[in-house]
Amino acid sequence: MFISLEQFGLAPHFRRAAETGSVRIHELDGPAIAGGLRAAACDLPYGLIPDMCTDLPRVNPQTYQSVPRAPGERAMLKVPAIHLDVTLLHAQQADELGNVQYFGPVFFDVLMAQASKKVIVSVDRIVPTETIRRDNHLTKLPSAFVDAVVEAPFGAHPTSSGGLYEADDDHLAEYVRASGGSASFTKYLETYVSGAATQADYHRRIGSPHLREPASR
Repeated sequence: MFISLEQFGLAPHFRRAAETGSVRIHELDGPAIAGGLRAAACDLPYGLIPDMCTDLPRVNPQTYQSVPRAPGERAMLKVPAIHLDVTLLHAQQADELGNVQYFGPVFFDVLMAQASKKVIVSVDRIVPTETIRRDNHLTKLPSAFVDAVVEAPFGAHPTSSGGLYEADDDHLAEYVRASGGSASFTKYLETYVSGAATQADYHRRIGSPHLREPASR
């Protein structure tokens, strides 16, 4: 698996850490992650995924293990369960009980929540339970899976939040440029992280043209 900023390229700090060896890289692909999370969610020691005939079993033999099969059967691989201690997620809205709704794709969020001991979800807004019940098909994480919910308007910035606001490409480009050196990145952190006393202060530093109010539902 890789960590990237999509059209802006690979995540600079992660790439630097990987190249220098300061972090240990554990090669996984999407099917292995999904299979491992699904196994943990079902309290199984391992999951089964199709053998995609990649080099991953050679690069990471501890994770990808061949499964005996009869002639004519599909080649499968065994991957260990991925148990998570704490999962931090962001969604669009929830009620105070922790019923979490998504307006867009959920990706691996539900699997991660099911495989985790603790789940903390930040949402762009907390709404009454009546609102949740009115559009209950949007509830992808019921309160039984959620330990804490935190209201954080524009909490996904500078990335997008499905149905509420788009990614802030200008700010992402600024982040990539700042990540080019330690001095420039220290200045970035001082401006947007350590120098922002509150979330509202962070919004002011970003600039209102970059943030669009969510459409009412």
